[in-house]
Amino acid sequence: MSSIKTRDGTNSRSGRPIIGEASFRANGYEIRITLAGKRTTIRLPALGRTETPDATARAERYRDAVATFAREGRTLPRAALEPIARSIASLPETRLDAAREAFQIMLAAGRPAGELAAILSGIIAAPNDDAARAAVKLSKLAADGRASLPADERLSYDWIPPGLAPERAALLAPSSGTLPGTFGHLAELFLSGRLADAFPGRIHKRANYDSDRSGLRHVLPALANVPCRGLTLDHGEQALSAIPERLGPKYVQSIASNIRHLLNLAVYPLRWTETNPLPAKWVPRSDVKLERQILMPAEEHTFLACTTIPLFMRVFVAWQSRQGTRYIDAARLTVSSITFQGERATVRLAKTKDNDPRSWALDPDDTMMIRTWLEWRKKQGEKLDPSSPLFPGQSGGVIEPSYLALRIRMGLWEAGVSRAALFTRSQHSWPHEEHDLRALFCTYSLAKGRPASWVSDRTGHSLASMETYRRPARRWSEVELGDLAPSIRAIPELAALAGLEPLPPTPLPAQPGDLTVRPDTAKLPHERVSAQVSAHGRDRRGQERAKKSAEFSGKVESFAPALTPCISSIRSQKKFVW
Repeated sequence: MSSIKTRDGTNSRSGRPIIGEASFRANGYEIRITLAGKRTTIRLPALGRTETPDATARAERYRDAVATFAREGRTLPRAALEPIARSIASLPETRLDAAREAFQIMLAAGRPAGELAAILSGIIAAPNDDAARAAVKLSKLAADGRASLPADERLSYDWIPPGLAPERAALLAPSSGTLPGTFGHLAELFLSGRLADAFPGRIHKRANYDSDRSGLRHVLPALANVPCRGLTLDHGEQALSAIPERLGPKYVQSIASNIRHLLNLAVYPLRWTETNPLPAKWVPRSDVKLERQILMPAEEHTFLACTTIPLFMRVFVAWQSRQGTRYIDAARLTVSSITFQGERATVRLAKTKDNDPRSWALDPDDTMMIRTWLEWRKKQGEKLDPSSPLFPGQSGGVIEPSYLALRIRMGLWEAGVSRAALFTRSQHSWPHEEHDLRALFCTYSLAKGRPASWVSDRTGHSLASMETYRRPARRWSEVELGDLAPSIRAIPELAALAGLEPLPPTPLPAQPGDLTVRPDTAKLPHERVSAQVSAHGRDRRGQERAKKSAEFSGKVESFAPALTPCISSIRSQKKFVW
């Protein structure tokens, strides 16, 4: 038997020197060392069961590493120190320096023992030395408070791609409660935009992930805790079955495509798994082409003239109907994007969704609308600078995309537009949305004889994609649906400020299919829930109270007819809530 002894540091419990001894015995090499006042034996199975000079030298290195950890971690309790020491002995020899550095960083920062054990466990389980070094660099950022680490010693850090810069590796750290390397971790990185930030140029960062988030919420309960490396086709089928049937085949196809796209990202650039378990044909086909609804000129004019709808919303709708920009492109427009040149103005759109910068001229009516809109904002006390959004929301920032389509439908209903097709959702049709204002612009422009190139200069459409709008444009021309009202005169507040006579909208003719009750597609979520509870979930006592209240109201109105006009007046004065 041979052994090598060393003395480096003292034991904090008794003040005695910490003695480490690397020995070769019948079962192979082992280390004997005092941890928190108790003699501990740690085996080194990686060195084999044959005594050689090379293995002895390697045993000395492990002994030195364990002794260093015992000295620097002497303030830790034995229950935490011993597992860490055994983790060090299990490390590949090439990762001892990385483990020592990470331990010193985390210990100096006062991180909990659970995180110390987790980082060492991650270095052990890392698929290669590059990933181990990335975990060490990540521990530096965690010590500075710039990243979070899961405090679970059973988890590894093999979710850090080899060779990734530490600043980008920190972006991939899961939040508290998220299991690393799982589909939930992948979805979290994608929906937060951190995945695109970690791999710029390889993953496109979207302006917002609202539609992706609303779709994935149906499948995350089934997939969140499934490791990407262990996800199978059966998991995919289980996720598809969790999607409500009421959403229709088109929406199911969109969600399935998103799941498969995320797993492609797990293959590359994340390299969490070697292949995507979901083949291309797994995504359900949907041959259903949804019917989209666009506003008629009279309906759009009615919306713009309704003064109970916030002015910022009406100006935004007027712009979208007459310029056809995407929401995200309109949201990027600032005061400096407009250059006034007499009665005309030029719009400069430097950054677009399709990376195709565009510039075009506004007609005199729209130029006056924008000029008056900026003047109206100044009169309201708003301080405009070149970076101020051209279309702010109610809070003053960029107009929010959340519930934007819903708010437009609510405004249409408030203005008195009740055409059923605008509010009906089925497997073959979709209610009116904000993007349909872009379709209104394309259809109207083609119907009025504008060349497709003139339209694409503003919208960014390819000439081939413009064919989609030619059929509704021909129908528009045949039926003679009329012209869009001049934007400056259609909005009463701006017309008055510009010294022009407001143009009142033409009364909408009654149609047999007009709705008489506000539909769910024009209600906020909490209003829909309240209506369902009132209709289906009210208990007997609640029904009795409502019945008594109705009887009492009936008696009041019957015995006091003079109150009826007052009650009707109050009900008619209820304001539209945004």
